[in-house]
Amino acid sequence: MPPANYYLNYFLEMIDTVVQRYGDILHDDDWSFVNRFKDANEQAQRLLVRLLLRKGPLFLVDTLQYAEVPSIEMALVELETKGLLERNPPVRAFDVIHLLPVAQSKPLFTDGDRNTRKRDLQSCFEPDTEEKPPADWGCRREIIRPAFRDAVRRLNLLYFGNEHQSLTEFVLEDIGMMRFETVPLSPSNRLFSDDREVSMYIHLNDLRAAFHHMTQCRQFDFLPSLAESLLVIHQGELLKSRFAKVANQVAYRLEQLGMVDLAARLFATNDLPPSRERQCRIAFKQHRFNDAQTILEAIFKSPLCADETAFHRRFAPRVYKKTNQPVPQVPILKIKERHETWQQESGTVEEVTCAHIDGAIWRENHLPLGIFGLIFWSVIFADVQGVWHHRFQSAPSDLNEPYFRYRRASLIEDTLNQSHSVWRNRIVTNWNKKKGIQNPFVHWNTLAIEELLSCFDAFSQAQWRGVFAHLLSDIPNHRSGFPDLFVRDENGGRFIEVKGPGDRLRDNQNRWLEVFEQLGIKVEVCMVHFAEKCPTPEG
Repeated sequence: MPPANYYLNYFLEMIDTVVQRYGDILHDDDWSFVNRFKDANEQAQRLLVRLLLRKGPLFLVDTLQYAEVPSIEMALVELETKGLLERNPPVRAFDVIHLLPVAQSKPLFTDGDRNTRKRDLQSCFEPDTEEKPPADWGCRREIIRPAFRDAVRRLNLLYFGNEHQSLTEFVLEDIGMMRFETVPLSPSNRLFSDDREVSMYIHLNDLRAAFHHMTQCRQFDFLPSLAESLLVIHQGELLKSRFAKVANQVAYRLEQLGMVDLAARLFATNDLPPSRERQCRIAFKQHRFNDAQTILEAIFKSPLCADETAFHRRFAPRVYKKTNQPVPQVPILKIKERHETWQQESGTVEEVTCAHIDGAIWRENHLPLGIFGLIFWSVIFADVQGVWHHRFQSAPSDLNEPYFRYRRASLIEDTLNQSHSVWRNRIVTNWNKKKGIQNPFVHWNTLAIEELLSCFDAFSQAQWRGVFAHLLSDIPNHRSGFPDLFVRDENGGRFIEVKGPGDRLRDNQNRWLEVFEQLGIKVEVCMVHFAEKCPTPEG
């Protein structure tokens, strides 16, 4: 059982961090909440934090039971006195139905039909906006609602830098299961510079939530209006990535529904994949073949991710045929294959292959990623504007965005230009100094320093530079797909991708095999076939 102030302490840390970094842009309501909360007694604080961590905003009082709050009633009185909570506030019929068991809500809102289900009642009353005290709906159980919901929402956003995390994620850290790198947290490198940016971020998230609600309900009557609301948002650098993700989701749905022109306008607001792919496809469907070719040429010259490269390879022949132009050729390398037939044994096909190949170790992505993570540690945890929000981050918030490498271009280039011996020393130093600290590329429990150094020493600085550059060009797609096995031998080392019966190479695996071939790193595909077991002789 956690200490009595376990959740409270984290909540207070959240408040103090936000005040320290964002005190100059907090609303009056934000300050009012902070001051009232800190003025409340400890028991009331514990209860309110528990409520804020749950999915609300309404709660039945008789369901509340927390070991660290001996008297729920006394805590409720304190919270109500401080203006931090409402008791029996006006609610909708839908809210009462949602809170009560169906056996209790049916008599209040139906004629007692035994076949009525809870979701039937909810569907029936969801459109009803009338609000009145619970007792007026016939509900005899006390309902409460924490106040200052908008202020708490802003404080959470300012602390986490997003709206999908919560304080409950800190449990593992507190009991010693996870350790985090010390990251720079100060007013100078915060995410939001003013209140306008906070309000715009929240507005964008509300539009995103409205879109997902439309998708769940399959009701898209207001989708064009939502799209127009997106089009007038001033993105700025802060909202660039977030806006692009929402805009592309909405635009793709518009395209599916036949509202192609509006979809094209939304896609044109950004270049986050798959925006350029969708713009190209729309231009092609509208017989604007020259426009489609222009987009393809931009993708061919500067692909933002592996998916764009794959799209160009597939779609370019169709477009260039229409414009009577030669298709830019991308050489496809032939990867060495070996075929082996072995007896079926227990274990995975990778384990079986390891048993037949001397010196083979099965680490897949973990080995090269671990080498990268240890060498580029200072790049990953660099002090970059707006990517560090709290002390429990294992990675910067922009790690999986195309802009990650651009924001750290000089740091990355400096690291790529260092010598093989400098890299090797950094692997050893960071292994010894940082072991156990969360890093998105280093899987401590599956790695050994001897294996890392054996793999690293097998290849040259130029070869590792090529591997690192490819990984950095599209981290979300390129952090997987490495060959399964590594083998160290007298000639250096080689990688082996293992495929069992009926298995085939995926796109990300093919990309890494091609990169290794281009860099002169020995790599092969081992196609494993299992021999039929010989029948046991009868005695």
